[in-house]
Amino acid sequence: MEFAPVSTIMEEVANFLASSPTAEQIIAYKVPEHFDERLHYLLDQNSSGEITRDERSELDDFMQMNRFLKLLKIKTRLQ
Repeated sequence: MEFAPVSTIMEEVANFLASSPTAEQIIAYKVPEHFDERLHYLLDQNSSGEITRDERSELDDFMQMNRFLKLLKIKTRLQ
């Protein structure tokens, strides 16, 4: 899997948030399947020590966005 995703995870989440989702939509939000597949690929590459610098940067973006989405969902539930 040598390709980069057509859009980044950050672009995907930004597009979702720009659509003015309801609280229910935010809580239920899941990134599209191809991002989940890409994340698992990057995690496998990282575990095997075969991850490139660009892939490591992409993995860091995934992890940062994951933390952001968790925080967003928690704060949305509390409102």
